[in-house]
Amino acid sequence: MSTTIGDRRISCRSPVSLEPVAPEVLPFEIGNTLTANKIIADLLATPEFDKLVAYHSNVVVKTDLAKDLLNVSGSPVHLEKTVLNLVSNEVEAGTK
Repeated sequence: MSTTIGDRRISCRSPVSLEPVAPEVLPFEIGNTLTANKIIADLLATPEFDKLVAYHSNVVVKTDLAKDLLNVSGSPVHLEKTVLNLVSNEVEAGTK
């Protein structure tokens, strides 16, 4: 298998699979329009969030969500994982 980039030809001995290795690797779903409140509400209902709260039992997570937030477009899985990462970082920083 080979391809040309500019004036260079790049060859590969075996074919390269372009199939994703996991569902999270799929391209962003551009057509999904969500609110930040929906992303956060969905996150609060996940086993990952429950595990985080159980592990850091001395931390209380409170939500105070604005009602008039703008919509966002993107992959719900990626957006939820981003918010979970932010919450996780804050929880872990608060317990030190």
